[in-house]
Amino acid sequence: MRVIFLLMLSAFLCSCASIDKTPAFSGALKEGDGSARKAVAVYIEVVPSQREEFLKIMKEVLEASQKEEGCLEYTLWADLYSPNVFFLYEEYKDMNAFMEHQNSAHFKKFDAARKAMSGLVMRGKHINVASAEQKRPKVFKPDSCNQ
Repeated sequence: MRVIFLLMLSAFLCSCASIDKTPAFSGALKEGDGSARKAVAVYIEVVPSQREEFLKIMKEVLEASQKEEGCLEYTLWADLYSPNVFFLYEEYKDMNAFMEHQNSAHFKKFDAARKAMSGLVMRGKHINVASAEQKRPKVFKPDSCNQ
């Protein structure tokens, strides 16, 4: 079931134009109230000549990120049929944990390496998620669609 979800999410991300910089926890989801986690899903395509360099830096950031207190998941998936296509899924307990990750030395090292790789394609989506067992906050008023 999880693999099907990840494949569907990956297909969605392929249609994204660029990384979504939408502010997190807007609307009814409030930072620190436990109603939402921060998730990031990223489609990545590397130039064949940079594949090994990419995997080396990703191994470092994966190991360090998975040790972060607020990191719930940090997984890199490889496409079975396209050796230079990857899918990265990150999940954090809240926005503070996500921001700590963004400010970490290992993320900054990865970000610098990513920017130096010509031809690297990264398309992603920032998502606020909640457990299916949690009561969902009401985000829209019934008449908000008409405004």
